Amino acid sequence: MKKRVVTIILLFSMLCAYDLGMGGLGQYTIFDPHLREPLLSYPTSWLKPSQELFDHNYQDSSSTYAKWERFFALGFKSSNNIIAKYTPFSSPHRWSVGLQFTNYSMGNPSQRNDAVLHYKNDRGEIHYYHTNNTQIINMLSRRDVKHKINTNALNFKYSLNDKFKLSGGVDLSLIEQSDDSTRNYNINHDHIKIQYLANQNITAYSTFHYWYWVNEDKQGPEIFFYPGIKFTKGILLTHLSLKISSSSIMPIVEIKIQPGVFHLHSYLKTQSPRIALAQTGNQYTGLMTGINIASERHEFMASIQGDYDFLPATPSDTVANYNFYSTQALAEYRLKLKNVEAYSSGQYYYSFNPIAGFYNPEIATIALGLKFFTPLANKKLILNGDINAQYIIHEDPDNVSFDPSALTYTRLSESTPVGDWLINLNLNARVQTFLLTANISLPLNPNNTSFDYFKYGFKTSSDISYGHGAYTGLTIEWLWWK
Repeated sequence: MKKRVVTIILLFSMLCAYDLGMGGLGQYTIFDPHLREPLLSYPTSWLKPSQELFDHNYQDSSSTYAKWERFFALGFKSSNNIIAKYTPFSSPHRWSVGLQFTNYSMGNPSQRNDAVLHYKNDRGEIHYYHTNNTQIINMLSRRDVKHKINTNALNFKYSLNDKFKLSGGVDLSLIEQSDDSTRNYNINHDHIKIQYLANQNITAYSTFHYWYWVNEDKQGPEIFFYPGIKFTKGILLTHLSLKISSSSIMPIVEIKIQPGVFHLHSYLKTQSPRIALAQTGNQYTGLMTGINIASERHEFMASIQGDYDFLPATPSDTVANYNFYSTQALAEYRLKLKNVEAYSSGQYYYSFNPIAGFYNPEIATIALGLKFFTPLANKKLILNGDINAQYIIHEDPDNVSFDPSALTYTRLSESTPVGDWLINLNLNARVQTFLLTANISLPLNPNNTSFDYFKYGFKTSSDISYGHGAYTGLTIEWLWWK
């Protein structure tokens, strides 16, 4: 009953999504099942560079961009993140290179370097990227687990003419886990897609995927073929496809209607098997509806989504299937005044009796915040700020187990969710293309004022040694155009 009350409150509150993660910096340790790479239990963010390196802003000049972030946590631990991008003048052919170096020593330590090289001409483009990532998961109840990932990928897009488009690529991930033993989880992925634009409303495509994986002492290929067709006209979008493999044929069906500010989206989709979980592919069906209203002073967005996952059983299973339900709610309201913007936002997500690999103990976040914008010195200096308070609802950590090898949470039994407060402050000053930013994130618990709480924050599982702790950060960004 209490969970239903929480759901109703969240649905009618002003909500929005915030990334949560261990140590308060979710980009380094996110174990949300929806953010994982197909065929693996690893987060996509561990296997490829951040989106910041993939975003290219080609204009009629060259540019140099640099960013330095430094985070300080209680206990005198500090972390650094450095990003550098360069785009030379090379019209009509354009290219750019981006590098990122991360030394994250807080919570669950990470050391990684990433590189992205991009080339573009009138008809096509090529992306090469490299990731070398070492991540350590600190545990309280057992030995720590080290994950070492080395990924290289080359992807391309090419327009044969105005009707035909071709894209594809190859990527190789070499993954190693170390605790009491060393295990390898390596995967090679080749893919190609042919797309034909029949007319302004109809698009036909065929996508071919080939994976060759090595999982401890097992190895073998996985082949998938996706033929499909999309139709778009006015407020209607329909999509029909098939996922064809050596063992099954699964339909994919989507219908989306968007009359004005409302939208309604129903679907039947498929998920690839996760080799690390020894699980075959599955299908899920769902319905999503929402509203999006915007005016000069007001913005309001809300959506609700319900999914039903039906997972096939294996011959060794004693249970017929692992079917389960999940629901999501998301909304946001913003009031825009001169140089000030007030907002209330958050998200809700809950799965009912999911198996390991589909469960995340973080249930909801409700936030209330204020943004301000202040031009100074004849608008040569711009001050921006954002202060917000988050109330984060999650499972009781004592009722959640975490597997550091498979990176999965397990709910041990039904229990009452708990809540924590988090105060965040972001203040930045911009002079032309130079930006200086200060960040503060501080967990608060009226029932626990000890120093340890500010140091470690709340935890999504009592197995893990660090949760969302207090930290401060300083960021310097500089963009130079020729």
